[in-house]
Amino acid sequence: MINEENFKILSVSNAGIVLISSLFPPLFEKLGMLDRSGNSFKDIDSKIHAIFVIQYLVNKKYRNISANDLELNGLLVDYTDSSSLSTDYKLSDGEIEILDQLLLDVKILWDKIHNTSIIAMQYSFFLRNGELQESQNEWVLTIEKSTFDVLIELPLEYHKINFPWIKKPIRVIWN
Repeated sequence: MINEENFKILSVSNAGIVLISSLFPPLFEKLGMLDRSGNSFKDIDSKIHAIFVIQYLVNKKYRNISANDLELNGLLVDYTDSSSLSTDYKLSDGEIEILDQLLLDVKILWDKIHNTSIIAMQYSFFLRNGELQESQNEWVLTIEKSTFDVLIELPLEYHKINFPWIKKPIRVIWN
């Protein structure tokens, strides 16, 4: 019998970024972070870099952020010690341009919010409190509801995240 008390429970403040998580594999490939197969990261540095790329997508910040804000990002790239990362990280101007274009593309793709600003999209949907709970076979991410949730009609899959490089899938429950 598995003792559930041995599994982690984490509070995160950027839980809503999972809405666009299906875009991460092609993004990481475009940024040269994945190996040739596309099934794993080239190295630890690529994983760390991806953590800060995700955080930029959340709120356009990648410097001076709390370790708590990196926990979910670390899980999404299979980097287990994100709390020990330096929060003084640098993305290149070219990467920022690619990420800003991705955010614009998401806003345009998302019919219900295409007339809003990127910042409004980030603060209304991506910056969302959630709880990550580990079990034997998966992580469960429960995300707090908001009045904005009536606008969540995205043609992207986010309910089950199962990248080839993560050890346990992440099931998303939008409470």
